[in-house]
Amino acid sequence: MMQYAIFDVDGTLLDSMFIWEEAVDRTLRQKGIVPEEGLIDAIMHMSMEEGAAYVKERYRLPESSEEILTGIVAVVEQFYREEAGFKKDVRALLDEFKNRNVKMVVATSGSAELAGAALERLGVRDYFLRIFSCGEIGAGKTQPDIFLKAAETLGSTPEETWVFEDAIHAVRTAKRCGFKVTAIYDESSKKDWEEIRSLGDVVLEEADSYMKFFEEQE
Repeated sequence: MMQYAIFDVDGTLLDSMFIWEEAVDRTLRQKGIVPEEGLIDAIMHMSMEEGAAYVKERYRLPESSEEILTGIVAVVEQFYREEAGFKKDVRALLDEFKNRNVKMVVATSGSAELAGAALERLGVRDYFLRIFSCGEIGAGKTQPDIFLKAAETLGSTPEETWVFEDAIHAVRTAKRCGFKVTAIYDESSKKDWEEIRSLGDVVLEEADSYMKFFEEQE
């Protein structure tokens, strides 16, 4: 049975992908700008810092990237601290992993602080050894850095470590590095689902309980 796991946050642990689109949308509309269709698709694979820089350049905003990022984070901060909830049966999966002494870390493209706040409120922050963010690592999930750093912290190799992910760019990267992947369905990645599921070693479809993971291991 598995001993090591790396979890994405948005769209994997938490039902929260929609808040990022809403935050970017609201930030631009407050400036009188109507966001183009597909903007969130363009930035979802980036770190928060990279996304803010992209929005600044794309819409020729006078504010610095740091100021834009501050505005976006202000919109989502309350959501994570007060509202964000688990996806279906995530708590049961995490409880079972804890009972089996599986070592776990988080690897998020979002804010480590906000992810930690949500997981603390939901009662599972201490299940994870570390929360890594792409911003801290200095590269988004199109690069292997965050996954390799997470495995280093776990004391594991990619071949013996499971990555739980919902986004195609992250799944591709993890597979390229030799990790085992549990492919998670999320509505935000619906258009990429066929490729995502084709790459997953375990596949959790839209209606599946996360506890199906154990059935696939038996």
